[in-house]
Amino acid sequence: MTELASNPATIKVSIAAQNRTDPGRLAGWKTLLGELINYGARLRFFPHRIMMFLSLAELTQDPDERARLIASAEETFSSWNAIVQGLTHNQLKFGISPELSPWVDELMALDRASFDQITSYFALGAASALKHMKAGRPQTAELLTLAHFVAENLLARMNKLVDDFATELANVAVREREHSERAMQERAAARSSSSSVIKLTEELNRVNSTVHMISLNALIQAARSGESGKAFGIIATEIQKLSGEIKALTSDIRTALEMVG
Repeated sequence: MTELASNPATIKVSIAAQNRTDPGRLAGWKTLLGELINYGARLRFFPHRIMMFLSLAELTQDPDERARLIASAEETFSSWNAIVQGLTHNQLKFGISPELSPWVDELMALDRASFDQITSYFALGAASALKHMKAGRPQTAELLTLAHFVAENLLARMNKLVDDFATELANVAVREREHSERAMQERAAARSSSSSVIKLTEELNRVNSTVHMISLNALIQAARSGESGKAFGIIATEIQKLSGEIKALTSDIRTALEMVG
């Protein structure tokens, strides 16, 4: 994972720093970046959660339990897809203000083509699996293929997305510190926005703790399922790794923000 920069001498000129010196707007941008990191983290572990539900549904012999698991996967998939659309096509509906939307576009443009390609592949694969499983058709092989894609391609791209957001957040935090040294008013804005971001990281940690517990139970289930639980085991293992990375990320963000506190 990309280490958050903290030394002004080593930080490249950030997107927000290019002719954007208004303290209020920078504070709003930093708060939004905290939200984007939160959304990016969900883009990382929601697919794993979807695959866990589908893999469990494929293994169970109980029709009611299978239907419940498929419904949970479908609900999580809907939430995941809403975030993808919110970052790319429906930013205003997603709550991103028109004045900051271009900044999000610039940050996303760092590698937008691969983001679109990877999210589209997963969306099509998950939608197909849901459709066939709801119709009662086995999807063991398809789930295994999609599980490998989630654990490798999708996870790597979402890691980069979150790293891009986190690096930009650190850059803005440093810039706010420079401003705060010149004006108490700017320092107050920095504290306020930092507090908002810290609350978001606390929320993310709570979600992460829940996901971690799910993964522990999932590993036990995968071990009991033998060959048929391979796809499930892959996802459960990756979720454990992901949980550790999210914990490290929130710790790094707190360290960067405390420098302006």
